[in-house]
Amino acid sequence: MSTAPPPKPATVAFDLGGVLVDVDHGAAARALGVPLEDIERAFFAGGIHDAVTVGALDGAGFTQAAARALRREPAVVEAAWAAIVNVRADGRALAEECLAAGLAVVWWSNTDPIHLAKMARALPRVPLDHVSFALGAQKPDPEFFRRGLARLGARPVFVDDRADNVAAARALGIRAHVVKGPGEARAALVREGLLPVL
Repeated sequence: MSTAPPPKPATVAFDLGGVLVDVDHGAAARALGVPLEDIERAFFAGGIHDAVTVGALDGAGFTQAAARALRREPAVVEAAWAAIVNVRADGRALAEECLAAGLAVVWWSNTDPIHLAKMARALPRVPLDHVSFALGAQKPDPEFFRRGLARLGARPVFVDDRADNVAAARALGIRAHVVKGPGEARAALVREGLLPVL
């Protein structure tokens, strides 16, 4: 007597940067008219980026710290930081296709409140409480995935552009795929039987 295969997961967890979203630190440098090295130093030195990514620092505190380093007004710096991320048209289309197919969609991304606010405007039908600053941990820390699973109450199919993140997810029994861009992400979901072959 054969047993039925396990049900296919009804949830897709997407990383954002490198999967559905383009990330360009040079956009902030161009917006502020400063060298890229200044952007890297202002936003990433001193641990402020890690702090905002796990919710230990809020968006305003992050912006103010970077603004001091860049000697610019916080509002100008916040706009420049927001300019770093842009949802790809085919990324938006893939998220919408998943929703239309009846799949639950969440973001399993290392991100901050400023970038997430921009994503929320571009992709308004996806809940915002599964990202790193809401979970208090960032990938590839296994705690990110443990908290993410507890919040979801389900095991999703996870797609990410970084092999270390995928390996950490797989170590916890999550079906996960390394992908670059929406096309590869969609192909992984087709292989999982969650989306149809076009």
